[in-house]
Amino acid sequence: MSVLRNIREEKMNKEVCFEYHKKKICVNAFVCDSIWKKFKGLMFSRRENAIAQVFEFSNPTFTRIHSLFVLFPFVAIWIDE
Repeated sequence: MSVLRNIREEKMNKEVCFEYHKKKICVNAFVCDSIWKKFKGLMFSRRENAIAQVFEFSNPTFTRIHSLFVLFPFVAIWIDE
């Protein structure tokens, strides 16, 4: 368990900032940089262990998300830059 936590802490290196209702919001997030990580996302995670995730793509792309096997509410935000 501690090994997995260390890997997550190393990868949680992306600070994402955006403006919402004239208020700047910054979040430290886990970078999903492989197809497997993007596929798995929050599936099978527990709410108390869930962390913010960033899905980066090298080119503009059309993508879909789903909440299959995600048993808690979440928010998805698309950022273009």
